[in-house]
Amino acid sequence: MYSLLELDLVALPLAPGELKRLALVHQSADQNQHWQLEYTLSTRDRSLQVTADQVDATVLTARGDEAPFARWLTDHPPTLVLAGDVLVLDGRQVLRAKDTPAFDREHLVALDWPGVNLKVESQGKDKRADSIQYLAARELRTTRQFDVLLDDDGKGEVADLVGLRVNEGRLIVTLVHCKYAAGDGPGARVADLYEVCGQAVRSIRRRKRIAVMLELLSKRVGDKLERGFQPFEVGDAAALVRVCEQAGQLRPQFDVIIAQPGLAKSKVRDDQLPVLAGVASYLQHTAGASLTVLVSE
Repeated sequence: MYSLLELDLVALPLAPGELKRLALVHQSADQNQHWQLEYTLSTRDRSLQVTADQVDATVLTARGDEAPFARWLTDHPPTLVLAGDVLVLDGRQVLRAKDTPAFDREHLVALDWPGVNLKVESQGKDKRADSIQYLAARELRTTRQFDVLLDDDGKGEVADLVGLRVNEGRLIVTLVHCKYAAGDGPGARVADLYEVCGQAVRSIRRRKRIAVMLELLSKRVGDKLERGFQPFEVGDAAALVRVCEQAGQLRPQFDVIIAQPGLAKSKVRDDQLPVLAGVASYLQHTAGASLTVLVSE
């Protein structure tokens, strides 16, 4: 039996009403053990349904209970970005792009990204200057105001960069998601868009538990500082404490930023804009959050 510790984002094409098969493969390091289980994904009554084709795996949950993997996936579905511009979140078909006006390509913010390596997403401890995260942080420091801007990159992150600002009775939370490119130069690759859109949608769940989010950020900051990692792009530990102390009396406002220099504004296809429009609509309607997309020329 294998313990399922975390199910991360899944992005794959699945048209409404279409069946899609998902293979779960295990190969041991010594090559002596190999198995593959197959599952069928479908949408039914606007919900994601998962069934085992033959043999089902058994999942050991965090509470120590056992459950069939297919049922567990149906009850705890991943985020899926679907063909036909339909987005499934928590098992519900939450939006269809044809119901939403296309994202205006003029709202794509084209930056120069000087010296960027499109395949390097994280700046790391050494603040790698050719990384997407480094250049995104530099852009935000120049164009926006923060009391605190954190590098939260890593397993269990809130976002790659998290900005906090207290202003006129509001706690403005900026969640920045950076994504490396699948190719060598800016273009219009589907893979460069879908996954980071799913991350943006998933992160907005943090709005429901602001205190928990801030507690998590504070803990992660402490852990990074102990390892000699400087997470502050703006502000310091004292500034973070001040924000946390005021947060309970403030009205939260979320802004979401996608930083994807692998996407070129001049090459974005018309069939990609509805995906961005759907994400923007979802963020606005569920959290009153804005969406900004940083791309290349």
